[in-house]
Amino acid sequence: MPKLSAMPTVPNCTNADLFYVVQAGVSNAVTHANMLTTPAGVANRFIQGANRGGYSPAGDFEVLVSAGSAFYVTVGGAVVIQCGVFGNIDIISPTGGYVNIQTGTAAVNITFVGAISIQPAAGQVVTIGYLPANPGDWVVPPTDVLVAIDRLARVVSNFGVTPIP
Repeated sequence: MPKLSAMPTVPNCTNADLFYVVQAGVSNAVTHANMLTTPAGVANRFIQGANRGGYSPAGDFEVLVSAGSAFYVTVGGAVVIQCGVFGNIDIISPTGGYVNIQTGTAAVNITFVGAISIQPAAGQVVTIGYLPANPGDWVVPPTDVLVAIDRLARVVSNFGVTPIP
């Protein structure tokens, strides 16, 4: 172990946007951009008690919180995603914004005025559960809103003889 006086000195960093570290006898300047980077295959974590966040050895960013704790993602000081103490996940859009969930060509979009759009991928269907208020109105009560609409349209159109205007 070298004497402290034999180690390299860290440059003056009082007015710089850098954080200086001495590693293996070499003085390194770490910028904000690379402060959280981790070489491939190495874990880099920030730990506080049972809660921790950081990069896994696989390069994924993970956040682990203990039971009864909440996790928040903020943008510009406003919470946009939160996982509450009971495990509920909230996605919060600022006024005038929207929430969009997309996978492949399928998407669910909720606008700031409350409009909800569901766009299934080609060949896929949207299922909306249905429990009739009066099941006796049906020979076999449908369990899906779209099935109920199609069955009603069939009857109203006189079984396809008269198209619905």
